Amino acid sequence: MKLHVLGGLSFSGPEAQTLAIQLNAWVCAVLAVSSGRMDRERLAELLWPGVGPAAARSALRQRLHRLKQTPLLGSLHLGEHTLAWTGDSDVAAFRAACAAGDSEAALSHYSGLLLLGVPFPPHQDFSEWLEVERAQLHAEYLRMLWQAVREREERGDLGGAVLLLRRAVQLSSASDSHTADTQAPEILSELLTRLLRLNERAEARLLLSHFETRLRQELGAPLPPALEAIAVQLQAVQAHGTDRIADARRLPAYLTTFVGRRHELYTALNLLTSPDPARRWLTLSGPGGIGKTRLATEVAQRYAAQTGEEVLFTALAPLSSERQVVEALLMGLDEPLEAAAPPQERLLRALAGKRLLLVLDNFEHLMDAAQLVPTILTACPQVRILITSRERLDYQAESVLRLGGLDDEHGDEIRDPADAHARSARLFIERASRADASFDASRWQAAVRRIAHRCAGLPLALELAATWVGETSPDQLSRQLDVTWDVLHTTLRDLPERHRSLRAVFEYSWNALPEKLQQCYANLAVLRSPFGAQAAAQVADVSEADLNLLERRSLLTNSAGLYGWHENLREYALEQLGERLVSLQNRHLWYFVQLAEEAAPRLRGLAQVQTLESLAAHLPDLRSALDHAFLTRQTEAGLRLAGALHWFWYVRGYHEQGLEALNTALALADNRSTTATPAYALALRAAGSLSVERGQIEQALQHYEASLTAYQALGDVAGQAQVWHGRGVLQRDQGQYSQARTAFDTALLLWERCGDRHGYATTLNDLGILMAYQEDDAAARTFFQGSLELKREVGDVQGVAYALNNLSSVTDDLKERLRLDRESLRIKQELGDVQGCAVGHTNCGGTALQLGRPADAAQHFIQALGLIRHLGKLSTLPAILLEVSKLAQQQQRPDVVRTLTEAALRSDGQAGVRVRPHQRTGLERLSVWAVDSLSEKGQKNVSLHAAHTLPEATEAALMFLNGNADWLTETQGKALRTSP
Repeated sequence: MKLHVLGGLSFSGPEAQTLAIQLNAWVCAVLAVSSGRMDRERLAELLWPGVGPAAARSALRQRLHRLKQTPLLGSLHLGEHTLAWTGDSDVAAFRAACAAGDSEAALSHYSGLLLLGVPFPPHQDFSEWLEVERAQLHAEYLRMLWQAVREREERGDLGGAVLLLRRAVQLSSASDSHTADTQAPEILSELLTRLLRLNERAEARLLLSHFETRLRQELGAPLPPALEAIAVQLQAVQAHGTDRIADARRLPAYLTTFVGRRHELYTALNLLTSPDPARRWLTLSGPGGIGKTRLATEVAQRYAAQTGEEVLFTALAPLSSERQVVEALLMGLDEPLEAAAPPQERLLRALAGKRLLLVLDNFEHLMDAAQLVPTILTACPQVRILITSRERLDYQAESVLRLGGLDDEHGDEIRDPADAHARSARLFIERASRADASFDASRWQAAVRRIAHRCAGLPLALELAATWVGETSPDQLSRQLDVTWDVLHTTLRDLPERHRSLRAVFEYSWNALPEKLQQCYANLAVLRSPFGAQAAAQVADVSEADLNLLERRSLLTNSAGLYGWHENLREYALEQLGERLVSLQNRHLWYFVQLAEEAAPRLRGLAQVQTLESLAAHLPDLRSALDHAFLTRQTEAGLRLAGALHWFWYVRGYHEQGLEALNTALALADNRSTTATPAYALALRAAGSLSVERGQIEQALQHYEASLTAYQALGDVAGQAQVWHGRGVLQRDQGQYSQARTAFDTALLLWERCGDRHGYATTLNDLGILMAYQEDDAAARTFFQGSLELKREVGDVQGVAYALNNLSSVTDDLKERLRLDRESLRIKQELGDVQGCAVGHTNCGGTALQLGRPADAAQHFIQALGLIRHLGKLSTLPAILLEVSKLAQQQQRPDVVRTLTEAALRSDGQAGVRVRPHQRTGLERLSVWAVDSLSEKGQKNVSLHAAHTLPEATEAALMFLNGNADWLTETQGKALRTSP
């Protein structure tokens, strides 16, 4: 039996004619669309949302009983806990084709919107579910449509592209859904543009007339601007009684494919075809190599096809004065250069009355001639002007469209979020296949992604890189790009000299700068991440006015007050600093020392989220500052910067990177043999904390001991309290409970002495964990509650998350526990706390397991294991392997249980891993169960696969969690207590 849900609802196959479209068919449709096994409770809630869970489950049981009496039974999986459609379906075939990137096959399976025109069964309403699923499938259809249109046109099959678009327009016309209506104007515009290119004017008029009537009758809306422009052109052609082809002969002839820029293309066309007489001037601005000329040419071609008007393209690069510009335009208009009247007067007379688009390419070096543009627009009301320039001309009448990288576009395509450089990769592949006809992109996917990332969406960089394919492999090319941009050069004859290398592009822009701006631009090169006016002034001695001048020349970008640039421009500018480089790097270092130290106290208060995000945005500069401090042996600066960043490193999971920086700074300090400073004491304590996270217990104890001695010498009570607290956490997690209690009590006395409520709250939290480990849940609950109240009072967002987490672990009510776990996880996710999220997912999974929700538990465990693998923090793994083993036991998988428990128990004492007593008890009990179960089956030596180490056990756990499709229910579990 095959189920058809795209464009309607029907069945095909034996006995299909006996099936009525009623609730039975809707149940099958929902299951088919869900693509996989669906939980019974979820389906019951969807079908009967207005009744309670028990009544919905009962109604579902009755419905399934009826389904068993129909021919549909053979195409259904009716499990105890899950349901699925196992027969063929058009939606499954469509999704498979989309996943394979086979656009032609995908389009053949898509017959219209999901369940189009199918009435809901009596008293049922699935509209919310339907709209979400319908939108997702239609979005995939559009992605495949544009891919197929592009592929056919690249093969020279314009007629085939028109056929696809005709069908798309028909599907859109058959729909009464907003999902399709929002895309209908764009699809129709694309079809009409191609029909005009094929001189199919009659069909274009008919389609446009039908669409306009529909808009007016159903929505009371006018035609969108792009379609209105086509309508105006068709009316003009009809009035003249001829279908003339627009004169675009003077446009550059490109023999390569236009890739990307759909958003900018339609934005430009809408502006240039606007009926508003005040919107007749558009400037495309951006740095050299960004693709301004190519986009302008594509816009002009589309404009000519849509409007039937003449286009005059004039290259300004070889010109040097306004007079030469005027003469070039006169020549383009076939006007004589020698005459009695002045050239500009003759130009305006020649343009008067013409409906014409002037394209003026590369205007940036002719700013003295800028007044010519408004002069033409004022004297010639039918003329429109499109300019490309590295800087705007600065007139009120000018509309400016700034071009960023290929992958910076918005809303023009649906793309895979996992591939942030899809358009860049597509351009590289297209050009590389020309450089080497045997180039197979499928062999080099990872290298192509690296090249696309390195080129940062700059079309010229991608095209220059592609010219090397055939002479060197993409792998080698990507490695060369990591070393130098100078590999990006070419001898291609059809590129202008200034575009034959990235260095030539930079030098062209550099030589056009006044000396003062050259100095400003080079000074800014020490800043690696987006920067504000304050950083520019303090580090590079550059004023905001100078920043604006550089931004106007497209040498900097400006987004929400933060300036940035393409990395190749920064690297070339850095070369111009010469002897000034070291002094600027010193200013850069101390600026970021101050920034990090000012941020450090905010990392534990109400501004924690914003501060973490700010530091993450500045990470390239922070790393650069540390490298400079170490290279130039500026010990105090290195200690202060590394110490100030330690909490950021801890929360974001950069444990290895942070510990390496701290150890480097401490090694420099030890070599100079000077008196301990606050920065030295802090760096020791921070190194101790991160050593614990990396499982380096001996080193952690040494760092803590040295830090305590330093703080005592400095008379720093709060510092001493922090060290005692850290030691307490370490001793507790090593099972040294009495020593841990002593350390925590000492820390509390010191916190009280210096009046630090935040520190006091943190120690209360960890004291609560100690009590929980000793199975005194009442005492633990008291400490956790006290910590939570204090954390909220002082505004410690992260501390609140950890206290909620721990309070959950001693809460008996499972639903309340899950609520606390979820709230804790939400806060950690907002903070970007990677380690905290790993623990949070573990706890949510454990609680879900106890509530009889194994599928939810599995998803949380998958997330937790992925984060722990990213952190490389082995010490956390025994706890989660214990929880996954409980799930495996519930699913009757002794092979999995044996693999995971043995690996966890074997890890105790290795690489800083400590299996806590209650964890050991649970792991040993599960291991015994697994061995007994396997013995009963005569499989005593069977396990999932050999897992001798914790990383191997992690992979085994993920194999089990990802490979299970149907989860059984019931359980037990205990939450993992965590320290902030």
